[in-house]
Amino acid sequence: MIGKYQLPATPLTNLAIANGVIYFGGPAGTLYAVNASNGSLIWSSQVDGGPVSTPTIVNSIVYFAAANDFVTAVNASDGSLNWHYLVGKSFAVTASPVVVSGVVYIGCMNTVMYAINASTGALVWKTKTGTPITTTAAIKNGIIHVGLQNGTLRTLNTSNGIQRWYYHTGGTIYSSSPPVVA
Repeated sequence: MIGKYQLPATPLTNLAIANGVIYFGGPAGTLYAVNASNGSLIWSSQVDGGPVSTPTIVNSIVYFAAANDFVTAVNASDGSLNWHYLVGKSFAVTASPVVVSGVVYIGCMNTVMYAINASTGALVWKTKTGTPITTTAAIKNGIIHVGLQNGTLRTLNTSNGIQRWYYHTGGTIYSSSPPVVA
């Protein structure tokens, strides 16, 4: 054992790591950035109530589904707000943002899949699925694959959100593995 380190708070989300920094949501709606080498706190932020699911880090920006119904982007170096987009309903703790080709994709409990410009926070498109979205999207070859609370696997085009096909499992889809992005 090289050393023993204690995180500054109990993680309430899964941990995400990028460029030697661990990011996670903790108590009181706080997003934490911790040095992965020595466990020291780099910064903490309560922007938009902090994350409810695993944060996603791309190009020095931390994206997260926020506790007060925003999709939020903060600067990875200091936690300052870059932008936020209000969706108006909570997110499943199992649904995290996925960033592909400059677009943030995330589903919400309000039955809507969102595509948001990763740089500006402007809405690209949104599509109603009719059922709460409970998984992190898997995206490959321009196709979004997402699980719905009613047990349906839905596929959508990344360019416009139009449904390609769906499959009803006969059960419930409530969690997902890490996203596939290509």
